[in-house]
Amino acid sequence: MTREELNLPNMLSGLRLLAAPVMLALAWQGLERAFVILLVLAFITDALDGMLARRWNQVTELGARLDSWGDLAIYITLICATYLLWSDLLFEHAWFVFPAIIGVLTVPTVNLIKFRALSAYHTWLTKLAAVCIFLGGFILLTGGPAWPFQTACVLTVMSTLEQVGITLYLPEKRSNVKSLWHVVRTGQRDRPSNPVND
Repeated sequence: MTREELNLPNMLSGLRLLAAPVMLALAWQGLERAFVILLVLAFITDALDGMLARRWNQVTELGARLDSWGDLAIYITLICATYLLWSDLLFEHAWFVFPAIIGVLTVPTVNLIKFRALSAYHTWLTKLAAVCIFLGGFILLTGGPAWPFQTACVLTVMSTLEQVGITLYLPEKRSNVKSLWHVVRTGQRDRPSNPVND
């Protein structure tokens, strides 16, 4: 790791990787409140790392990789923890949840098959889906209506389809892609990779 890579945005991304096994242990022990607190902190670090990297001009390839691995670790942990802590809700909304879970696992699988690496696209739709999952899940867990969470699951599936389309379209791994439309419309297919942890 170079001195440039040892910066706060990369550390925030790395914290998500470290938090994932702790969160899983909390869920295993049934410590719902502690798990939710750590999950909220993980989402905050996810929002801050890219913003700080761009603002402080500390964008690195390592940061993009850490961000992608951190996101994947948190999503997988969230899936497992939901089964451990709220399995009744998981199966009650299975028609929405399981396609979203398949989507979350499909994107990295397709990227690993094609590029042998994770791609940190951070599309607009992916960001919207992540925020909606967080808010919709919170509303559902606090006794609110299910439709915000169900809508978030649909957005997650749509995000999956877009990201798989981007992967199939691009000849090489890229980071920080706004949307499939932008890739096709602006000719980003032939541009060099632009790593951004976001």
